[in-house]
Amino acid sequence: MGLMAMSLAASQTLTLQDALEMARQKNGSLAAARANVRAAVAREKQAFGAFLPTITPSLSYSDTKQEFFTGRNQGREFISSGTTTQIQGTWQLLDSGERDLRFRSARRGFEAETLSALQSLRTTLFDVHTQYFEALRAQQLVNVTTLQRDRAQEVLRQTEAKIKVGEVAEKDRFQAEADALNAEVDLLGAIARLRQSEAALKATIGLDMTTKLPQLEDFAEPDTQPTVPALTDAVNEGLENRADLGASRRRLESNRFGLRLTKLDAGITWSVDLTYTKQFSMDNNNNRFLGVRASIPLFDGDRSRQAVKESEAGVEAAENQLVQQERQVSAEIESALETYRLNFDRVKAAKRALEAAKVNFDKVVRANALGAQDADVVAISTARVSLATAERNYIEAIYDYYISEVRFRLVVGRSIPGED
Repeated sequence: MGLMAMSLAASQTLTLQDALEMARQKNGSLAAARANVRAAVAREKQAFGAFLPTITPSLSYSDTKQEFFTGRNQGREFISSGTTTQIQGTWQLLDSGERDLRFRSARRGFEAETLSALQSLRTTLFDVHTQYFEALRAQQLVNVTTLQRDRAQEVLRQTEAKIKVGEVAEKDRFQAEADALNAEVDLLGAIARLRQSEAALKATIGLDMTTKLPQLEDFAEPDTQPTVPALTDAVNEGLENRADLGASRRRLESNRFGLRLTKLDAGITWSVDLTYTKQFSMDNNNNRFLGVRASIPLFDGDRSRQAVKESEAGVEAAENQLVQQERQVSAEIESALETYRLNFDRVKAAKRALEAAKVNFDKVVRANALGAQDADVVAISTARVSLATAERNYIEAIYDYYISEVRFRLVVGRSIPGED
């Protein structure tokens, strides 16, 4: 059991910060993103290695037997054995630009993977925030619907008692009974929603499915009006700072370097190579070779020209994808900005509606207890439904606000809490 698991077992409370840290440590998508970055680093180093000399020591042993004229009384044989030790160095001094293009392409690939890993981290942390708030919301909705069920059952009991003493008619039972049954259905739906949200959160943070999710940290109603930029400023910020857009731009640059390399391979290529071999044998040979090579694919079945067309189409596709991605990002920012702005007002409106619904329900219940003519079962049912709706709306609004707050940070490319 890791330190985080032992800490949870001791406290029995899973804070949002705990959940974010567990995701950083255990989430498989983040582990894959880190592995992709390491692979990109290796590819870049491989490309850079082409500029450096290669030194290869070798050791060989041979045992040779040759027989000549093997007829009767005619045979001769030659036997030799020995060990050859040598060291060879090769270095490509100059070329027509292939190594530089491959290195630049690999460098852009490394930068793209780094930015993709950052976007994966931010997206995963956003998922943790969302799923944590969804689970917390679901827990509170279970509490609220349980209270609503209890209220409906109490109204049903009171109605049945009044029917027995003749204060109300038998028909009033049906409304109260329907309300009680509907409240039970609402409770079962809330419990199902809770189980789904808890399972999603456990999967993202790497908590074993058989482990019961600890109590979650409560979040109070937001009390500070959010400060949001103008739409144009937010869109510009997102287009500049979004890590996924940066990764797409780096991949486009990598594709362009690849296109230049393909065009180069389809034309005249040349190189200057130096080779030096030192043999540590009885003869102690030293060999040096300096060569200049030039080639052109005079006829290759049109493969070179088609490879250029393929690369050109790939670059064009990447350019169009980037344009569409920027449009989608702009739309996401517009939607997230307005949602974030409105959700704060929604919380305040939901709170006022809840306070009014509570006052109304209390008055109707008191009036019914005092025997008022207009405070019958239907009036109580209506007041109870209004209160239930207000309670749910208030909880929904609070956690929609917190989710929209983190989503706004994600779509404009800002760091997500827990990113470090």
